[in-house]
Amino acid sequence: MNYTPVSQKSENFHTVKNLNWVLKLDGQELNVVLECYKLSNKRKVFLNKSNVFVGHKPYFKDFEWTFNFGKHVLVIQDGKKGSDLMVDGVSFKGLFTKRIERMHKQVEETNVEQGIAKNGKIDEEVKELQHSGSLFSPPISTLDKTASQNYDFDYIFK
Repeated sequence: MNYTPVSQKSENFHTVKNLNWVLKLDGQELNVVLECYKLSNKRKVFLNKSNVFVGHKPYFKDFEWTFNFGKHVLVIQDGKKGSDLMVDGVSFKGLFTKRIERMHKQVEETNVEQGIAKNGKIDEEVKELQHSGSLFSPPISTLDKTASQNYDFDYIFK
């Protein structure tokens, strides 16, 4: 499978939530959009701006829709635990998060090697993703990881 996550974006309006995933699959760039209408529970799916699905999500249930693109199986999931696009069983969110973490690690390593100087290429790519709204969370630093490892979550939530 040749699959690369490019960007992910979520926009919330008063009555509509838009989820947008951009990926490269077998050398082709795909733009998958899920529109969720909050009042009617209507769902629309667009693939490269073409409407490929219109339907309704049952109330109090998660939404899942499966479709084929060439020889690949794509699954859109939207529910209580969040939203994701699965490509041949591989999570877009998981791959995208790993890609961002890897970029931040490269920036940190470059900063150490060059004495705080920034690696322009990686830094610009991170800034572009932040500017486009593709990063849902702030950059992960080693301090954040250390702090989260020090908490005993079992004790906190008892």
